[in-house]
Amino acid sequence: MMNLSKLIIQQKITTLLLVYFIIVFIAIASTLYASRRLEGGAAAINDAGSERMRSYQIAFLLTQYTTHPSVVLRIKIEQLITNL
Repeated sequence: MMNLSKLIIQQKITTLLLVYFIIVFIAIASTLYASRRLEGGAAAINDAGSERMRSYQIAFLLTQYTTHPSVVLRIKIEQLITNL
C-alpha cells in the first residue's frame, strides 16, 4: 500500500517537472525568436538616429555660417555633407 502512494506522488512530481521544463523551453525559444527578429530593426533605428543627428549638425552649422561666415565652419559643413 505504501509503495502505491509513493509511486503516485512520484508520477505527479515527474509530470509537474516535465510540464515546467516544457514551459521554460517554450519561453526561452520565444525569447530567442523575438530577439533575432528585432536584431535588424535595432540597426535600422541606430542608422536613422545617426542620420537625424547629422542633419541637426548640418542645420546648426549652416545657421551659424549664415550669421558668421568663416572658413572653419565651411570646412565642417563640407565634411558632414561628404560623409553622407
